[in-house]
Formats: sequence, structure tokens, C-alpha cells
Amino acid sequence: MSMSAGLNPKPRSPSSTEVMSRLRMPKDLNVAAFAPASTGGTLAEALNGALPVIMHMALSWLVLQAFLRGELYWLFVAIFVHAVVEIMATLLGPNDAWIVVAWRVLVAVGSMAAIVRVRGPGLSAERE
Repeated sequence: MSMSAGLNPKPRSPSSTEVMSRLRMPKDLNVAAFAPASTGGTLAEALNGALPVIMHMALSWLVLQAFLRGELYWLFVAIFVHAVVEIMATLLGPNDAWIVVAWRVLVAVGSMAAIVRVRGPGLSAERE
């Protein structure tokens, strides 16, 4: 008597067409339901992620002033500005709201002005 007489035969592996038929999407599935409603919210959210980089560069410049000038209040100014900007952005609405983008643009312009206006110690305002 053979050793494999009472055992089930080895199951066959499914063919590629059988596998593909299992992977096909059902006909009643609405793919459009998974697409974003508009790209406006996505663009606003992307800008809300990119614009704070300018603010953080300006705040880093202010923190550096605390070390260069030896005056601790520059650090507290940077902390206060960061807190005010982020609290205001939170109060204005969600990250995909255009009003928050407008606020971030205003902060970015102010941050650029701060980077240009605040000079390091010993630097003159005139350029040669």
C-alpha cells in the first residue's frame, strides 16, 4: 500500500486568469466617490504646508540674534510671534481653507521683511 493513499492530492495553483478575475473591481463600485471633490482644497493645504517655512527662517534669524547680541529677549520675541501666528491660523479654520492661506501669505511677507530689516550686530544698513 502506498503512503499517499489516504492523503488528499496536492492542490493545484490557480491560473493567472483566475487570479486576475478575483482582482477585478466590482461593476457597481463608484470610483469617483474616492476622488477629491476639488483640487482647491489640496492646493490650499499644500500652500499651508510650504508658507510656514519662510516664517520659520525668520524666527530662526531672531533666535540667532539672541546668541549674537547676547540679549535673551530676541528668543522670547520669536516664541511669542510663533505662538500668535499658529494660534491665529488655528482660529481661522482648517488647513484647506483659503483664509488660512491668506494669513500665511501675510505672515510670509512680514517674515521676509524681518529677515531683511533685522541686521546682525556690527552690520551697517548700507551695502558697498
